[in-house]
Amino acid sequence: MSRKPSAKSTARECDARVQQVAKLLSEGWDRAAVLKYASETWGVRAAQTDVYLSRARQLMRESWQMDRQDFLGELMSRYQAVYRRAYEVDQHGAAIAALNAMAKLTRVAE
Repeated sequence: MSRKPSAKSTARECDARVQQVAKLLSEGWDRAAVLKYASETWGVRAAQTDVYLSRARQLMRESWQMDRQDFLGELMSRYQAVYRRAYEVDQHGAAIAALNAMAKLTRVAE
């Protein structure tokens, strides 16, 4: 029995699918799980899912291409926010862990 081909997806639908696949990958899904999800959710075959996987991986790579100093700045800001929130709620262990991580990133405590 032959499978009836589905209607061609719009560019917007394809972009949304690539975004969803990127989300799944970032959550730790492997190729087999993504293939199953795509087949059940969108009715697409493995070849098309591999296209989505490729585009999703490229998108993920592009989102992480930044200058090392910019990345360090973002990390330091995030750890500072963790420190502040932890200190405000008397989670001193978490606050110290954030400070230690900041010291390690800046190589202050070597």
